[in-house]
Amino acid sequence: PNTTFASLLVKFDKRVQLSSAQDTANYTISGGVTVNSATVDATGASVVLATSPQAEGATYTLTVKDVKEITGNNTLTPNPTTLSFQSRVGPGSMKPLENSS
Repeated sequence: PNTTFASLLVKFDKRVQLSSAQDTANYTISGGVTVNSATVDATGASVVLATSPQAEGATYTLTVKDVKEITGNNTLTPNPTTLSFQSRVGPGSMKPLENSS
């Protein structure tokens, strides 16, 4: 398993537009964690965020804004979306806690 705590998988309900989903300015993480890159996976509906190190077991808040569906016409809603998660090792390494919006 990945024990560096330097990535986060973000899953969307729909396929996303590459340019908006891969723009790191559209993602913020609390606690001083920096998003270094955002890469859409082969499904087109998930984004892997490479981040600065996260503390094991710490709770963070991820805010996603201005990511559009594949057509580029509509921003995914709600916009912005805020989700709390806890970093951990193993399958589903980021445990979602709550969706605030």
